[in-house]
Amino acid sequence: MSSKISWLKTGSRDRRRLFYFTSPNHLLENLTENQIKLSDFKKCNDVFELASFALKDKKMRENHRAWIEELSSELGLICFSQDWRNPLMWGHYSKSGEGVCLVLDVAVSQLQPVEYLLKRATSDASCFPRSGDPMFKKFCAQKSHHWRYEKEERLFVTLHSNKVIHQDNGKKFLKMGGEVQLVGFINGPRPELSADEIKSAFGGKRPLKHFQCRAAFRDFRMVVQQDTSLWKGCVT
Repeated sequence: MSSKISWLKTGSRDRRRLFYFTSPNHLLENLTENQIKLSDFKKCNDVFELASFALKDKKMRENHRAWIEELSSELGLICFSQDWRNPLMWGHYSKSGEGVCLVLDVAVSQLQPVEYLLKRATSDASCFPRSGDPMFKKFCAQKSHHWRYEKEERLFVTLHSNKVIHQDNGKKFLKMGGEVQLVGFINGPRPELSADEIKSAFGGKRPLKHFQCRAAFRDFRMVVQQDTSLWKGCVT
């Protein structure tokens, strides 16, 4: 393995090294504040979010809508991937490769791998689990098999935690350094921001490893741009 990416595989028994794709918009501001944006269940891009089961009658659908409203007011989530090489992830979540993939160490105890289903379940349940229920995390991390390319793992975050930052525009952020620690970043194949800008925004809180990627020449995946003269920004 190239020495430029050998660090991507390291981690510890308690933490897993995962990837978070983001556009360049507001990235520098978020790094300066040492924060990462929380997603809202009601605004996720999957229209079947929290609906991996058949909603076959009106009463169940009413209960389901009320449950989502309650859940969205209590919890946010961060969606990580196990894979940085997939071009779909760069296209969908990183402004077509103009953004960045953050490399993070995440507490294993807080993670829930997403289960990808071929069919929706046919449960007759009319109530849904709360955050304290044993099956809650698994129940809230089931998606259609169409999304399996994402290789997603989820971190659920209580919104009233003192680690959560609420902004006036309704956006919410998790302060990094606890469950989520920034290790480095991968600059996209069409980078809008330079490595220098990204490192400067982080402010030297600790050294950040990084490299720039490109489209492979022989297959459909992302690889390291070995020619560092083509990297945007510093190469150290």
